[in-house]
Amino acid sequence: MELKKYKPFVKLLFPILKKELSLKEDAIKELFLNSTKELASKKEEIIPILLGERLVLELLEREFLPVELLKEVLREKSVKGLILKGNLNRLIKSLRRRFIFFELGNGFFFVPFLNDAKILIREIFNSREELRGVEVELNLENLKERQDFLALNEVFGFDLLFEKGKREIEKFFGRLDVNKFKEVNQRFLELSGGILIGNLSEKIKGEVLKNFESLETFDFGRGVILLFNSLSLEGVEKVCEEFRLKAGMLTKGLWQQYGIEEATPILFMLGALEHAIRLRDKHVIVFEGFTYHVLGDLFFEWGDMKKALRYYELGSAYTKQPVELALSRAAICYELGNYAEAESLLKRALCECRGKDPAVYYNLGLLYFKKGLYEAAVEQFYRAHLISPLDVLFREALVSALWKLGRYEEIKELLEDKEDLSFKEMRILGKVYFKEENFHKAYEFLKKGISGEPDVEAMLYLAWIYLYINKESQAGRILLEEARANASKEEYDRLLKELNIDVK
Repeated sequence: MELKKYKPFVKLLFPILKKELSLKEDAIKELFLNSTKELASKKEEIIPILLGERLVLELLEREFLPVELLKEVLREKSVKGLILKGNLNRLIKSLRRRFIFFELGNGFFFVPFLNDAKILIREIFNSREELRGVEVELNLENLKERQDFLALNEVFGFDLLFEKGKREIEKFFGRLDVNKFKEVNQRFLELSGGILIGNLSEKIKGEVLKNFESLETFDFGRGVILLFNSLSLEGVEKVCEEFRLKAGMLTKGLWQQYGIEEATPILFMLGALEHAIRLRDKHVIVFEGFTYHVLGDLFFEWGDMKKALRYYELGSAYTKQPVELALSRAAICYELGNYAEAESLLKRALCECRGKDPAVYYNLGLLYFKKGLYEAAVEQFYRAHLISPLDVLFREALVSALWKLGRYEEIKELLEDKEDLSFKEMRILGKVYFKEENFHKAYEFLKKGISGEPDVEAMLYLAWIYLYINKESQAGRILLEEARANASKEEYDRLLKELNIDVK
């Protein structure tokens, strides 16, 4: 592991290093920054640096850290991470050195070490353990209160609940009142059905609810749930149409037909409401088989991949959009590293759409690109581009694969004279001009494109132009430092050698 990859760990454990070793801030900043030769030159400064690095490595070797150390960190700052409960032994062993684990009673608080949440999601999914987790920002106050952080997971049936999921649920309801949510789930089972009416403003709420005075009402602000023993669907549709509202409805009979062990009535009502929102000509949707597909989309959007797959599988027998469902399932398999299953799903989707959906070709191309099969990726991206030539996403993917193969003339044919180039396309075109030693045009496009996501190769090409063509050494040195911060040592050194850049 490169030394600089320990830096996030040092940053998190800063308070512990200060307390345990009485290290000064200057010494802590030096941790995992120096080579052995550089350390040897520091003489009297070397002892605190080595002690600090030793403590960090000792902590990193432990399977988990005690809650007392977490409290020490929280005294200075709040920390974002994931609280997980379940059988975690195998998961902890596989994730050591990538994440920091703090013991929390009957659960654990995980802090991303290498800032790669995808690794965590993939490992949780592949562990096949029954785990539940929630993303939180932990501080001393909520730690002392011993909040039931996983309460929303139980109410809505999440395996993993991230901040985005909480925010989206809040948009549906207004207030996240866990006790009231639990009461809805319990009371529903004692009655005949329920309705979730969404986006109900205070201005019209009173008028709307007058039509349902005999029903049990649970008001969450924006969303209102009505529970009933008997109700006319036509009456609900009439009210919603009059006030231009959307609603999702679930009856006891439908719950018994479609309900699964990990689901809740309030989740199914929310799925039916989202189903109604997606349809222009419907104000009320009663839960049906296709709503499984809608729920899969919601969980996918919220980041709970395992639960999304579960509902997509349930919805496969009822879906009205088989190609879209296959694309979503393939995207999840791709994210989780199951490339064989993703490829199989996409090829089946091609048969379903008879080769007319560019998104299927695009996703198949992404899969081949990830596997390093660039010729196969180019073939799929070309097909997507030919079906939808104005879609920049497909064109960008195509030129990225062409760059990997060194097919520069094709890149120029695709991008030259285009006015809608993305930042990535500008960088690729700039690199092509650089390879052709057309440094004037290379500078023009690299400078424009550098504003996008970090591209080490583009940074170093532009740094070379600043240093050796424009004679602007300060700008060149700044780009060299930025490239160094975003690249592995091997990649950085390789490119410096390739470009013959002198960094001394």
